Amino acid sequence: MSIPKAVRLFRVFLVVSFALVFLINTPSKVICGEKWVYIGKNINNIIYYDPSSIKIDKGNETFKVLTKWEFTAKGRKGFSKNINDKENKVIDISHSLIVYEFYYIKRAFNITKITEYSKSGAILYSKDSAQEWRDIPVESIINSLFNKIIEDYKL
Repeated sequence: MSIPKAVRLFRVFLVVSFALVFLINTPSKVICGEKWVYIGKNINNIIYYDPSSIKIDKGNETFKVLTKWEFTAKGRKGFSKNINDKENKVIDISHSLIVYEFYYIKRAFNITKITEYSKSGAILYSKDSAQEWRDIPVESIINSLFNKIIEDYKL
């Protein structure tokens, strides 16, 4: 093997190695382009949705969307109190990912999945559950989310 060929192979090795290190260490949302869109906030949470997650079923007049509810300090304390966590173990909670399904003709919704995450990214709780359809509260974050998607997708 000649020296120039060995140098070229070494360069290829370096480029491939760098690319692998980059892909392994870069968060998937940077590579995949996960883009959370801000919807609003309350004293307990800051709420976003992922536009790429929206699945519209015109035949059933429904759509699903993934939302992210980031807990504020007050929200973490309240959450811990609500589940009777006397030792404040859940104070480490960071955010919830919640999948909402909307019945857009009747302005109703239900939650089909909820997952709670710690600050380190560990799953604290997860449940798949379709609930009964509920009316969308008029002055709510859920109503803001619903109206945004209805307007953007002309449903």
